[in-house]
Amino acid sequence: MMTRGQALLGVVCLFGGASCWSEQARIDDTFTEDEWAFLQTFEPPGPELCPPQFAATSLDRCIAAAEFGKALFFDKTMSGPIDYSADPSLANDPSALGAAGEDDKVACADCHDPAHFFIDTRSAPGNLSFGAKGPTKHNAMSPVNVSLKAVVARANCEQPDADPFECGLVFSWTGKYTTAAEVLKIAGPKAMNSNGEEIANAIHNNGSYFMSYAGLFGSFPPSCIKVPMIGTYECTCDSMPCDTPAEVFTNISLVLEAYIRQLNSVGSPFDNYLRSPIVDGRTAPVEHFGDAERRGLAVFIGKGMCVDCHRGPLLSDLKFHNTGVAQLGANVSPIDGGYGDEVFGDLAVPDSRLGEFLTPPLRHVAETGPYMHAGQYATLTEVIEFYRRGGDRQGFSGIKDGRIQPLEITDDEARDLEAFLRSLTGRPVDSAWIPETP
Repeated sequence: MMTRGQALLGVVCLFGGASCWSEQARIDDTFTEDEWAFLQTFEPPGPELCPPQFAATSLDRCIAAAEFGKALFFDKTMSGPIDYSADPSLANDPSALGAAGEDDKVACADCHDPAHFFIDTRSAPGNLSFGAKGPTKHNAMSPVNVSLKAVVARANCEQPDADPFECGLVFSWTGKYTTAAEVLKIAGPKAMNSNGEEIANAIHNNGSYFMSYAGLFGSFPPSCIKVPMIGTYECTCDSMPCDTPAEVFTNISLVLEAYIRQLNSVGSPFDNYLRSPIVDGRTAPVEHFGDAERRGLAVFIGKGMCVDCHRGPLLSDLKFHNTGVAQLGANVSPIDGGYGDEVFGDLAVPDSRLGEFLTPPLRHVAETGPYMHAGQYATLTEVIEFYRRGGDRQGFSGIKDGRIQPLEITDDEARDLEAFLRSLTGRPVDSAWIPETP
């Protein structure tokens, strides 16, 4: 197994090859020219604000879809009935959104708060989201910068050593889906206890939604009624051409993707530091990026080894790793194989990948706790301490990545590292995409 010293030498040499063997002039007395050049690869690309299905037609159609998606994101009428049949005691949970059997109680925004970078601030204790059927399995990912994620994932897939299948599975903790739109396949039946029939009916019964849908897709949603005691739906069409509930589900997924692609945040103090002009080896002063943040960045790309997985424009390799995080916390499943549990058609992910989860992007990370796939840690300090001790010894599936070893960093370096992580918060999401009273 690779030792910590061997791994660290490999990381340092990777980013500053010449600095392993000779002295170079250092920017801000900290970074070699090679390291500084490497850090420039963290520059975020321009976002792609339209899903491919809309980008191929017109910008006006894309913006209309995004506006429609904005309305739906905050609307509860697409959700199905509250169902606590698996555990009736959940009805007494303070995070419950309604009584068993009640309809129209859950919106996307209930687990994605626009005032806090679209994370879940409602559910308690907050490690998992509480939806129409109780707690979800994983911590709610922020959709902010999904459009950047799509761009970066495509660039990653174009690399010669990329896995052509895995490189696009970046929109959930376990790689279940290949597009942001497909995430509704998680939120629909689980968090919202919904389906194509419920969604079709919500669109059909709202005049504004009905016309928006028709204008975008040139077809109409059916009216669907659930048959009491049987549980099936009867759907009828009063306008033609009429889509099936499955087609409505797919189309509304695209509409919601068009909306969340507008939710972007860059321009962090870290970004500004990397763009700062250099004169005589010194960068110009940058607001909210001082000595502590600079020292923390040096730890991040050096002895902290964070950059092994957290690199590039999103500070994520967008790959799957087993970092040895125990399945602990309120309502957390005792076993979770992550990516290793997934099945794609006839292809099952090999058992050697059990316990792997997507490397989360670190932009605005200070605003999006709790952390890890099931919200195991409430603060960045706790996350850093987790890595300082080399992860957990047990309580997780699979085999922990050999690079997860105790970190040889001091308390001061840990504080500097946290200061750097806090410098990754960019500008707020454009308020035009957030209702005044969500």
